[in-house]
Amino acid sequence: MILICGKIGRFNSFLNSGKNTVKILKAINVNKDDVVIIYSSFSTYVAPVWKYLKKNNIPTFFDVVERQQEFQFDAKILWYMYKRAFSYYEKSGKVIAISKNIKEYFETKGCIAPILPVFTDKE
Repeated sequence: MILICGKIGRFNSFLNSGKNTVKILKAINVNKDDVVIIYSSFSTYVAPVWKYLKKNNIPTFFDVVERQQEFQFDAKILWYMYKRAFSYYEKSGKVIAISKNIKEYFETKGCIAPILPVFTDKE
């Protein structure tokens, strides 16, 4: 058995988080009668989960809360991972948007995009 610790261990967990979620979806027997909402903006998570759900015809929505630009990322690899995840949102055709701007963006891509605004508790 190999135990990966520290920064390398955290990075490994990050890279495998999507695969681990697929294992959980299989274990709890998610099927066509369920709807899965994915809330993530990194392709290392989104790609394996969405591919599994698509392959098994499980209805999927992506919850999109922002549309960032390249200059907002310190590292090019993070921008690439974010941009790649966005491509999966568009391929899915179903997005839950939190704003009119996000809704309109995805509708121009042919997506169903209902708005679910952010709720805040003032107390």
